[in-house]
Amino acid sequence: MSDSGDSDAPSQAFSQAPSHATTLEPQEDLVFTTLPAILQRFDLAQEEMLENLDFDTPFHDLDKSAVEKYINLVLCGYVDRPVPDLYSLETPEEHPEILRHRNSRCYRDVDSALIFGRLFPWLGQYDILTTFQEKKSLKGYLHAHVKFDEPGEAEATYRDPGSDPNVFWGVCGPAGCHRIYLMLPMANPVAMDDVHEKIYMACLEAVHQILPSTLATWSPTYQAELDRSKRFQNFGYQTESRKSIPIVAGTVFANRVMSLIRAQEWGRSAYWFIQIRGSKDTTRHLDRNSTEANIDSILTDIDRDGNIIFLDMAIEVHLPLLWGFEEEDWDYDNYHPDIWAGITDFAGFRANFSKSPRTRNLISYIQVYTTDKFQTYKTSGKAFRIFGSQILKMTDPDLIPAPLRNVYEATAENQVNVTPCVTRFEARVPLHRARHIYNTDIRPAALARVLHVVRTEVIWAWRCHRVLACTMLIRYASSVKKDSRLDMEYLTLIATLLHFFNGIHCRPNEMSWDRTLARTIFETGTLQERVARDIMFWSPRSQKDSVPIMAYGALWLPPIVFPRPGVGDVLRFHHRNFAASRTMLCRVIGMKWEEIETLFIHRFQEDRYKGGVIRAKKTTASSSPLKRQIDLPDGYEDFSYKKPRAYFDHGPDLPAAALVGATPSEDTDRAASEMFLGLLTQIMERLGTMGRTHIPYCKLSQAQIRTVSLDTFRDPNLSTYLLSYQYTQRPEDWASLKSVLFPDDDDVPPRIGAKGTQGWRLLPLYKEMLMIREDNPAKYRALRNFCRNAFDTLMWFPKVSRDRLIDNKIRSSWTHIFAGSTQNGTPIAINPKFKNRVTQHANRPPVLTPAALIADPEATAGPSERTQAEAHQATLSTFAQSVFGPYQPPEETVVQQAEPIDVELVEWAQKVSSRSRGRYRLMDLTELQDDEMHSRLYVMED
Repeated sequence: MSDSGDSDAPSQAFSQAPSHATTLEPQEDLVFTTLPAILQRFDLAQEEMLENLDFDTPFHDLDKSAVEKYINLVLCGYVDRPVPDLYSLETPEEHPEILRHRNSRCYRDVDSALIFGRLFPWLGQYDILTTFQEKKSLKGYLHAHVKFDEPGEAEATYRDPGSDPNVFWGVCGPAGCHRIYLMLPMANPVAMDDVHEKIYMACLEAVHQILPSTLATWSPTYQAELDRSKRFQNFGYQTESRKSIPIVAGTVFANRVMSLIRAQEWGRSAYWFIQIRGSKDTTRHLDRNSTEANIDSILTDIDRDGNIIFLDMAIEVHLPLLWGFEEEDWDYDNYHPDIWAGITDFAGFRANFSKSPRTRNLISYIQVYTTDKFQTYKTSGKAFRIFGSQILKMTDPDLIPAPLRNVYEATAENQVNVTPCVTRFEARVPLHRARHIYNTDIRPAALARVLHVVRTEVIWAWRCHRVLACTMLIRYASSVKKDSRLDMEYLTLIATLLHFFNGIHCRPNEMSWDRTLARTIFETGTLQERVARDIMFWSPRSQKDSVPIMAYGALWLPPIVFPRPGVGDVLRFHHRNFAASRTMLCRVIGMKWEEIETLFIHRFQEDRYKGGVIRAKKTTASSSPLKRQIDLPDGYEDFSYKKPRAYFDHGPDLPAAALVGATPSEDTDRAASEMFLGLLTQIMERLGTMGRTHIPYCKLSQAQIRTVSLDTFRDPNLSTYLLSYQYTQRPEDWASLKSVLFPDDDDVPPRIGAKGTQGWRLLPLYKEMLMIREDNPAKYRALRNFCRNAFDTLMWFPKVSRDRLIDNKIRSSWTHIFAGSTQNGTPIAINPKFKNRVTQHANRPPVLTPAALIADPEATAGPSERTQAEAHQATLSTFAQSVFGPYQPPEETVVQQAEPIDVELVEWAQKVSSRSRGRYRLMDLTELQDDEMHSRLYVMED
């Protein structure tokens, strides 16, 4: 690879592109520019778009063409002209005079420390946790191999501590900012929940032996401690409970706990790990002679004998500059670039050398970054990600998601205040090498080959424009018609935009690009094609490994095509001929395909849950009856009774509003009419839904069901209330229904709560009636007689059974009024005293308040079942008709007189039957013998 000083290197990097790269038509003019120059174009496009307005101005007040131009320019480096312009950023110019300026300085500091030991390394006071959480444990690698002499092993071996199972055990240091971990290399086969309990019991035993005076504050078991920390609630928030260990007993206590853990098979090779964090501000210094003193300051409470210690030694260059990629011979097996700002030459990197430390200082890990990334992350309230569901669920472009707003406002504030940006170089080295890692005289001028000088305001301006353009594109995407938002190319753009925005803002490794998506969207190249300067996302593993590249000096998206009448109403990338799979899109967006489809279905299906067209099956108890006046028929006298009081204990099924001991004393009286109509209402709420369609059998909404009256069950037009039903008018069915709803003293009621009994436990009023039946038989008989007499004034009611409240399976002898081609419906019992026939008139409003019965002008002679079913279809909604299809009347059986069959044909039929093993066969006899025979022969086995 050529050196960065080679003047031909930039032109070669920009001009050479992979042979398979997709080109635009007509061919673009490649315009080479610098970062300050293109930012001036960004500013002009922003002024044209906003016209002195705020970024959250209502979207319809903005000029759409100006918005489109700004998005394509900032995100794609593309200007749509008769011959489009495609911008390419050149390598920045060198400014050695700034590096040699007297205010340019290189600070030194100790960023953090990693301490590993078989004996407890901390000498001061510390706190231990009594509840352990999996999410607080270490993830990934620590980039520092350690070696311990294990008992019984011939020789010591190196171990990567980052891959060992571990438990976050305690905190130490100022304000508890340092962390203590128990490292358990042998715990892989054991569930961590079991390990947590055993660690707690080891700590408790150590307390018994060493700190018995503190036993009063310890729970006897780990489960008891978990319950206490959750405030004894099943779904309570798990607090982080801590116990302080005094300095006089700290080492003895920790080593005793470790000995108890090592006695277990899963803890045989356990060791300690302490992570000292947040020390850069207290150890920053200029004088190289102060390095040793700062190392000693952060290791004041660390026992260095017999422990393995790594330090993260940092150099902080206080200049408005960014780290620059140079075309050097990087070791790509260990090198990982971080394209933070989205510019080829401005980035950071991470390099892992833990398996084979580099240089005489034994460096095991290096990372380089600039603090502008950290500032944006810190001041935006950690709103550093946006998710696919947030974009796809947007229906109003003016409702900007919080991550977009927070990130833009924080970036803009940093730009206005010119927040300083510095470059940090951190190297992880062993303790015995840390004292001499720095050169004797570190100056910014010595870093001229690897640093590009960029003004701080330019850094924030670039970031601010990119975030604003992402915000505008997301607002634009939410304004596209729903029919077009389900398009695969639209979803591909959204998936790419997610990674693009998150990659601009989040910390390294927080949001990794999906490899399949990156290869699909961006151009790719290999090291053989001299594209080392343009590599992004991940490092190549060989000279031939194809990886995504930034072909024009920055992370540019493909040009975006916006919806146009007559051309296509889809927001998509320009000339991207690929087939994005649903699997890839769902993985990146983070939603199932069924969930995405549900967001963009047609409007008449869109709000079917809200409109009551479909609704989730009710699984909770039925609603309590409404307080209202009920008009009873003449001759019926209402009365009141005392509601039975229900008693509760401290069980897990205790109702949220119940008092321990008994029900509240208020509202203990209930009218018999209220109980009767309330029970009918609660049963109507439990008619259920139809299979996978989730369309309710009852056409009334939940609010309407609660307002049904006695006249509702006297209305003969059942198609107003039921979607699919079947009915019978036999007296024995009506009598059986009454005996189940209001059982006699000798009748056996449904066994509520028993195995095989469904639905009855969710009827509070029915359970109340059975409690009265058991506690006060005389009062129950009066209530039962009242309900039975009132029930006989009704015309119809759903048929219930003792083992299953509502059974919608087909009854062959009943009259079937089903929806479309369905074969089930709500069973309805018709009062035999009523002579009115059941009707299926369309557009009849439901009877929800007392009113006169609707007169039927037609003759009393009822039509056939087929005529009734056909009339019922007109009462169905458009959605129900589209789901269940047209009504398919059963074929009427026509009995035909048998004709004599020739003896030879009978013999032939017997042979065919034996060969076909008795299966039914239908043959046309004209194919066998006589062309004049037009009858058919049915051959079957007896």
